[in-house]
Amino acid sequence: MNPARTVGAENSIHQDAKVNQEQEILYQLAHDLARAVDSAMIADHLFSRTYALLGAEYGILMLANADGSELYGVASREVPAEHFRKERISVRDESSSVSLAFRTRQPVIIAEVTTDTRVDERLRQAYPFVKSAWAVPLMKGAQAVGVLSIGFAASRTATLAELRLLQLLGDEAALALERARLTEEIQASEARYRLMAEHSSDMIARQTIDGQYLYVSPASRTLLGYTPEELIGRSFHQDVHPDDRDAVRNAWTTLLETQNGATLTYRSLRKDGAYIWVETTCRAIRETTAGAVLELQTASRDITVRKQAETLLRTMQT
Repeated sequence: MNPARTVGAENSIHQDAKVNQEQEILYQLAHDLARAVDSAMIADHLFSRTYALLGAEYGILMLANADGSELYGVASREVPAEHFRKERISVRDESSSVSLAFRTRQPVIIAEVTTDTRVDERLRQAYPFVKSAWAVPLMKGAQAVGVLSIGFAASRTATLAELRLLQLLGDEAALALERARLTEEIQASEARYRLMAEHSSDMIARQTIDGQYLYVSPASRTLLGYTPEELIGRSFHQDVHPDDRDAVRNAWTTLLETQNGATLTYRSLRKDGAYIWVETTCRAIRETTAGAVLELQTASRDITVRKQAETLLRTMQT
């Protein structure tokens, strides 16, 4: 047997095993990040996989402020957490691996922090245990929104394969952070919506495209005599006065097909059996500006007194 061929085969097997291991780690990272709900969980998964792939001893995650002029500490590994969360690095005025990666939107490798002129003295003194620092930008499309940086206790440069892995980790982190941000915004929006709805004299509701109630504010008790729980799953169309049903359904169809908003006026049946005049303002929530309607947000009020006054005025004018 040719010894050289045997060594070559062993090296190939070793290389294949290493690639498979890297792929498995990246797969597990993507799996975990998809379920992470905040930046702390994202950073924890990220640093664990970074250590496994690259042997990094330190890790930091920084995000940019609103105008992109400053990077602030979000999470760290083996870097004093209390100190790091207060860290602020000026993108323009302070040089470091993270500010350079953010500004150039390219990976930055600083193999020797203690002598590299691209690192400001303040940062060298603040983090004396970091001898080598690698950083990659976190990109949202063409815009940098933060930086992932890892550190080593000894001087170390990166191979092309290691740089590729670090950028893959940064890309996964950027996607996860964007998902977490959107989730937080949706939750905050829903909280504001419910706060407004629960303190409004109008009955605020969310409805399916068929008119079934998904959410109803407490004002339903005053307007229709039903509790919110009694209305969930019920279609408002079934309580519309028979003489108004066709007009309401036609307006509803037009709203779904061509409009983003409409105001409907009709008679609705209360729980006690009485009909009242209701004015409902509808807003269509679409996938995109011109996309399919996902649901409708409505605000309804009792205008019976107004309608009675209008009828009386017409009677007096005849």
